[in-house]
Amino acid sequence: MMKYFKISFSVFFFALLLAVTNVNAEVHGFFGVTVKRFSAPYTSNAYTKVDTGTQFLFETKCTDDLTDDDRTVQSRLYRVVTPIYTSWITAVKQDYVYYNSTSQTVTDWKFILKSKKSLITTATFYGHVGY
Repeated sequence: MMKYFKISFSVFFFALLLAVTNVNAEVHGFFGVTVKRFSAPYTSNAYTKVDTGTQFLFETKCTDDLTDDDRTVQSRLYRVVTPIYTSWITAVKQDYVYYNSTSQTVTDWKFILKSKKSLITTATFYGHVGY
């Protein structure tokens, strides 16, 4: 329970820091997302991007559900209105990784996540997408 509080607090603090520095940004949290077996992709519900700017992925952590080892994941975005995908990017733990310039469009998007390796076990992802 405490780890969820820490993660929620860190996302809140990050958003507060951006607000205080007068940066227009929005963050969409994905906490406890199950990374499927055999690299099958997880697709989120659509979210609306309301400002320009290249979107990024920040991974707090992603661990294997059986062994608790770190799991490397890849992500891309899907533009809903005029369908197009961004390129796959590989998440880096505790770091920002930016999607390509296609992600700057103000519209509805879906977040897609998969395991980099095709493994028999599931994993749990904590992180967020923002711009």
